[in-house]
Amino acid sequence: MTETFFTQGKDYTLGMPHLSLTGLSENWFLKEFGDHHWNLISGSLGISTDKLVDHSGERLYASFVRIKWESDKDLSAFKENDPIRITSEISRFGNKMFFSEQELTGADHKIRASLMTVFSARTTDNTELQKSAPVKQADEKTRTHKKLPEFAKGFLQMKSNLSDTDKSEWWHTFAGNSFKVTSHCIAQYTYQIDPFSDINGVGLLYFASYPMINDRCERKVFNELDIEDSDWTQSNVCLSRDIFYFGNANPKDELVYELNHYEFLEKNKIQISSSIYRKADRALISKQFVVREFKKEWTAEIEKHSDEQTRPFVQQPEKIEDFTENRTSIERTELIQKIGGILSEMLGGVTISSKTDLSLLGIESILFMELSEQLNIDLNLNTNPSKFYGAQNCEEIADIVLNRSGNTVKAFEIEKEKTKDEIAIVATSFKLPGANTAEAFWEILKSGESVIGSLPEGRWEWPKEINPEILHKGIDKGGFITGLDEFDPSFFSISPLEAELMDPQQRLLLQLSWELFERAAYHPDRYRGKDIGVFIGASGSDYEQLSYNSTSGISVTGSASALLSNRISYFFDLKGPSKTVDTACSSSLVALHDAILALQAGICTQAIVGGVHLMCNSAKTISYYTSKMLSEDGKCSTFDQNANGYVRAEGAVLFLLKPLSEAVADNDEILGTIKGSAVNHGGRVSGITVPNPKQQSELVIAALKNANLTMSDLSYLEAHGTGTSLGDPIEINGLNDVANKMNGEIRPNSCGLGSVKSNIGHLEAASGLVGVLKVLLAMKHRQIPPTINYKQLNPKIDLHSGPFYIQQNLQKWVPENKNNTLFAGVSNFGVGGTNAHVIIGSHIEQERIQKVRDTSCPLLFVLSAVTAEALRKLAGKLKKYILQNENTDLQALSATLQMGRAELGQRIAVVSSEKEELMSALEDFEHHKPNNRLVHGKANPDTAKVLPENADWDQIAAYWVAGGTVDWKQYISSNIKWLTDLPVYPFAKERYWIPGSKKDKVKNYKSHEICNHDRSCLTDELINCLIPDLAGWINKDFGLLFPELIRGIFKDNHSGKQYILKNVFWTEENMDLKSGDQVPLRIIRKDEAEYFEFSKSGKPLFFGEMHECNREYEYNEVNSREEKQLNQLDSQLLNRKLQTVHNPCRILEIHAGKNSFDGIIEVRTGTLFNVFQGLWTIRKILASVNSKTVNYSAEPKDLLPYFSEEINLKGDLNPLMPFKIKKTKNSYDFLLFNSQGIMQFAFKGVREGEMITEFLYQN
Repeated sequence: MTETFFTQGKDYTLGMPHLSLTGLSENWFLKEFGDHHWNLISGSLGISTDKLVDHSGERLYASFVRIKWESDKDLSAFKENDPIRITSEISRFGNKMFFSEQELTGADHKIRASLMTVFSARTTDNTELQKSAPVKQADEKTRTHKKLPEFAKGFLQMKSNLSDTDKSEWWHTFAGNSFKVTSHCIAQYTYQIDPFSDINGVGLLYFASYPMINDRCERKVFNELDIEDSDWTQSNVCLSRDIFYFGNANPKDELVYELNHYEFLEKNKIQISSSIYRKADRALISKQFVVREFKKEWTAEIEKHSDEQTRPFVQQPEKIEDFTENRTSIERTELIQKIGGILSEMLGGVTISSKTDLSLLGIESILFMELSEQLNIDLNLNTNPSKFYGAQNCEEIADIVLNRSGNTVKAFEIEKEKTKDEIAIVATSFKLPGANTAEAFWEILKSGESVIGSLPEGRWEWPKEINPEILHKGIDKGGFITGLDEFDPSFFSISPLEAELMDPQQRLLLQLSWELFERAAYHPDRYRGKDIGVFIGASGSDYEQLSYNSTSGISVTGSASALLSNRISYFFDLKGPSKTVDTACSSSLVALHDAILALQAGICTQAIVGGVHLMCNSAKTISYYTSKMLSEDGKCSTFDQNANGYVRAEGAVLFLLKPLSEAVADNDEILGTIKGSAVNHGGRVSGITVPNPKQQSELVIAALKNANLTMSDLSYLEAHGTGTSLGDPIEINGLNDVANKMNGEIRPNSCGLGSVKSNIGHLEAASGLVGVLKVLLAMKHRQIPPTINYKQLNPKIDLHSGPFYIQQNLQKWVPENKNNTLFAGVSNFGVGGTNAHVIIGSHIEQERIQKVRDTSCPLLFVLSAVTAEALRKLAGKLKKYILQNENTDLQALSATLQMGRAELGQRIAVVSSEKEELMSALEDFEHHKPNNRLVHGKANPDTAKVLPENADWDQIAAYWVAGGTVDWKQYISSNIKWLTDLPVYPFAKERYWIPGSKKDKVKNYKSHEICNHDRSCLTDELINCLIPDLAGWINKDFGLLFPELIRGIFKDNHSGKQYILKNVFWTEENMDLKSGDQVPLRIIRKDEAEYFEFSKSGKPLFFGEMHECNREYEYNEVNSREEKQLNQLDSQLLNRKLQTVHNPCRILEIHAGKNSFDGIIEVRTGTLFNVFQGLWTIRKILASVNSKTVNYSAEPKDLLPYFSEEINLKGDLNPLMPFKIKKTKNSYDFLLFNSQGIMQFAFKGVREGEMITEFLYQN
């Protein structure tokens, strides 16, 4: 027998004790496999089996949780006196999971087996083994897995599925077959444990007894089913078996075997699924999946048992469903660290802080299962892993474990109470032509200003047949916003490449949704995980059309209209309904109606409602113009005799809605209330685009009835009013019909009509909410603004039959009811016939009695941002705000900044009692000047010190800036008036647009031309790199070429700067690239760094950061043999191996140290790609090397780099280069030196494994 710490081999000659009636004894070889597994664990830990204990000194046993084996022939192929050999290799994951891969080899047949154990300690009543972990040995040499092995994932997934009381069946794949896992019981048999043959030395079921018990019961069941006139045992042989161990039993227990499912694979093969339970408590202790082969072709049909029934896998769910009380002395902070440590180890050493977003790390449900077991083992905490799903970070998991979730209501148990409440609008954010703030937009409205202008320069180029100057007058007019191509992707954890491919409508809505929370003085984190709905009205995207001529295809998540709402829900973690509504021009008002219904039905507690429309392409404008829909003079003349079409416009509007009673209770600023709403369709008329005045009339009646009002209650109506000669009269005729049908006296000239489209144009899908916004501002100022471009009434419009007049001047808006409430209607019609109408009411705020502040007492003012640059801009904006608002309430300002803003990484805090002192501190910070009243820093929650009791404002300021969490509520008055007009976050204005469009200058270079490229003034550039023709490279390793392409861009640049790459990711295992392909490289400068991305078809392949560095950094490492040379390896054998994989390098000399290799290679080609490929292949071949042995015949492991902490590309290639490959805990360093020992190239912190998926890139 030969063995090392990792492997074991043993030879046998088969005798009668090794055989059974049907060939090789399964019971015997399972016992041998178990002995090998146990011996290897003991040897690798360097301790005898009786000395294995846990931290409390309790004796530990290796408990099998899964064993599977497969044979290439049936067991009867093994004969007496046959020589066989069993070889085994051990490995581990974490502190408690051990795995062995074993092989039993005969003359021409083989059995392969996989075994998995965890350490367990015996319970006092000896009914089972409780999982625990061994005391870690200092000299342990077991090979460890960086990630949870698939074999273990299969076990945990099976366990998770079985624990799910809602899951009755699924499929399990084993031995190339799919087994049905079901709770059906075809037949069952009760088995009495035999203490002499079934029990081990611990007094529990022996692991090898499980298949024996299964087969004994299986024989009884199938023999009783009268299959054929032969004994089941003698009629077939076992080919493979997969055993899942979930529990144990003692000699006094009775067991119940259940046959769950069987299926014939061929005439002579059958697969069987079965279960074994403890009879007393019906605890599942085993699931087995078996493939059997009959000795002759099977002809009989198996009759199913007559009492077939379905049972849940979990008979007593209370035992596993909820552990609500964990009485433990462990502190929350310690538990958080423990959870982070366990998850970090399972993910290969990834750094996880208390607030790390676990969803970005790809935490799978099976890892939560493992985490739950590890907490049970290490801390004796009973936890339910199903409750971990959806937890955002370690803090939330710790609170779940410690039952700090408060009085939660179980899902589906208590129906939400429906509310008849009116719906309040508590905040708005928008970006419209000429206005981004309420003040600016009101100024446009009240002054009767038109912001219609010409197409912005660079927006698009007209086709040659379009001539706006002569032939197509007015086609280039519209209501345009600025900064259409600007976005701050890093704020939203979106990569620059993805930002380019995202519909600008998504980008605009994301930034406006953040502003919406700030306008409401809401801290976004307070609403994460809450059932807040998102309803967005939108109709198509011009941006997607730009991809047709682009070098990069647009991503699904970039162009899909559903993502307009879904992205908001995703980013803020909002769990209510999330939907995008497309009913053409009525989209946004229909979205508002849907949100109202959802709020009133209790489907969501609050709702974000929005509309968006942007113009990125000329196609629709040309189509509408040629269809005579657009105004030829570039004016929207609603209700006027000269109305000749509408003017297109763009922008977005968002509102935040909640029940009125809650808004009042929360001290929200209430912009207005929604009294009622309605939606309908015009039905079948002469054409799908023809409006139906009768249905428009029915629509308004339905909305008024819903609001318990009549037309006589309205004093203003914001019409759809697009300025078309036919559409305007149809709308007014419908409104006249409403006035005549509803009860109430018609008072002439009692209700003004207007349309905001005359000021800013028609925002199409977003137009309805623009009308609502206009009404809300008019109610706030108690003035009705004029409708411009109106001179002479369209003769087709009848104003004599109703109460309406055209609002031509700015007019005071005085309520005419005892409630002192203003009422207005807003109409919105879609070209396809979908109509919407809402009734808006004003709100009178109750007077608040606030405690007079002692002006001598200081206050704490806090600000934060993602970057230092944004923070300085925000400080300047706040200083300007205070200067312009002389009566600013400092107490309200302090409270709003504390409670109504997110707490981001870059922070400042000012303790002050005086307005001038505060403004001085803000101004000093804005201009990089010191100020002793101000604290500035970058938050790090893991290093923040504990806040002392009775801390003063200075201590709280320092604590918060360092990253501490402060409960601001205790310092704020309950009736505080939030300041909703404070400056909002200053997002970075970085340009992102479809690569390859006419606005982007694209350069193409071959690899040698790249080397001569001048980067001295590069700030944002797209370069199409042509893949060179490199002989001898392997397609699967092609990602290793990218560092060479980056090096070429920096090589010989005129600035003389040196760069290193940091936090570099490879995202594709098989890049499917070939010589001559174009790979777009995007380089973007942001703050002090540049970012690069290679992509193909819009998907990232290789990306990271570029940092300028100094020469001292470049030459700070020299070649030295840090470790004793233990063995000179056979370079000739290794070179032969390298040749088989077409490696371009030749090893001249190589030595193996304990944790490193060093030597000299001959570089046969002049590219860094070839050298790195050579070193990587060497490392793969040397995967089995240690200080004493090397397996020269080993096949290279099929692993690739997926991450590198740092790549240094500064040096020069030489024909002969010393190299060093150093292994750290979780990664490798590859260093190349010149003949003087000075480092030339370095690939540091390189991690290998399965390629990362797109979520890492996106986040």
